[in-house]
Amino acid sequence: MTLSPGQPEPLNGTAHGWRIVLVGQSGLDRPLRRESDVELVRVRNGLEAIGELAHPIDGHSPLRSAVLLTPSAVDADELSALAEALRAVDPRVRVLGIGEGDGLWYRGAKERGAIDGTVRADADAQEVRAALHAARPKPTTTSAPTQPIDSLEPAPLEAQEQASTPAAPKPAPQRPVAAARGPVPSQSDADFDRRILAAMLRNGPAAPVCLAILREHFGTGAITWRPHGANTPPTPGRRIVAVRYHDAQLGAVEVDDSIDDAIAHDIAQWLAHWLALDEQQRQLRDAAFVDPLTGAWNRRFFEQHLDRVLAKAASARQHVTVLLLDVHDLKRFNDTYGHAAGDAVLRETTRLLTSCVRTNDRVCRVGGDEFVVVFWEPMGPRSPGSQTPRSVQELARRFQEKLASAAFPVLGHEAPGSLAVAGGMATYPWDGHNRVELMAHADALLRESKRSGTNAILFGPAGGGEPVKDGF
Repeated sequence: MTLSPGQPEPLNGTAHGWRIVLVGQSGLDRPLRRESDVELVRVRNGLEAIGELAHPIDGHSPLRSAVLLTPSAVDADELSALAEALRAVDPRVRVLGIGEGDGLWYRGAKERGAIDGTVRADADAQEVRAALHAARPKPTTTSAPTQPIDSLEPAPLEAQEQASTPAAPKPAPQRPVAAARGPVPSQSDADFDRRILAAMLRNGPAAPVCLAILREHFGTGAITWRPHGANTPPTPGRRIVAVRYHDAQLGAVEVDDSIDDAIAHDIAQWLAHWLALDEQQRQLRDAAFVDPLTGAWNRRFFEQHLDRVLAKAASARQHVTVLLLDVHDLKRFNDTYGHAAGDAVLRETTRLLTSCVRTNDRVCRVGGDEFVVVFWEPMGPRSPGSQTPRSVQELARRFQEKLASAAFPVLGHEAPGSLAVAGGMATYPWDGHNRVELMAHADALLRESKRSGTNAILFGPAGGGEPVKDGF
């Protein structure tokens, strides 16, 4: 997929996409929380926004970050200082103001570089996409991403501008730039390789690191990335060189006219090899952790994520809840309506689950008709009155209500209300101290739920007490 100027960046996907921090009260949380690849975090003020940006939820948070500011949450006199602090944490963050953009609070903010753009308070998800694409982060010379992030879906390469690269085979191990470098490089080729590979192993994009290395190597900042399809003329004193890998054009690089043609060609070839390898690595990582049918996380991710979360929860004395769900009669749907109908049911179940859970929770498909949701708030409950697992039970009830009223056109006359689930819920530390114990407890409640009737989720006994049946 290519991205041309003015076209919104794709947010449809899974975890790669955007990590969006909303500062203050706004209506944008409603449309954004339904986007499956948006990790949405709500904070009260700028200080909390800095903390959230510096501490991603886990290694699988989206790579790209944006902070959206409401006028009521940030004083106009503090706006520039806040933006500078946010960019010190993540040089690639996009800072947007929420509002029409012509009020006193925003006056001159974009011109000063305090914000990268604005978005209307009543914008829908598509408008937010367009605003994020239109915003250009303040230029930076950072050579490596600040967040160790894992992505879900093959994502656009991101340097100073956005680009999207197609999948490509593993490149041959060669360094075409080595023979045409600047006269006195500041580092050895091995050091350059280590920097790029370190970014890839941290699951960040290789493109910003590659560009930073080229600028250091040739002693000029006049080397920039141009996304495929960009039709703006080059900066005066520069020219454009296409970056291709085999038959695929990945984009182009804009270089200073002082760099001769042979060296410019070598730069493009060197970039093409690294970017193709980076994209292949991203796709392999995605294939390892994502269920291709539903877009949910898969069993491999679930096991690693839950083990990691439990270790953090133990040190921070936090609660973690797992909800094990079984879609009732999925085999009957497959036999009656065909496997395409069963697949549609699984995808819709994933969508409903994702729409009900919180920003930090993870929806995983661990079997043919089995799902697990991991509920965890790494910063603790945001509302003082929030109680775990009671708040999680409310989320589960909300899912049941949506499922009971959902229309499944593929089921014909039996829709709506034709789909039910059985479930069991277990909470750390009351119901188990590790993944195996928690899943055994949840599975026992799931089996009891199946015996007691459909569309029942059994909770507990968390902290003592009897399991509670919640069904319709």
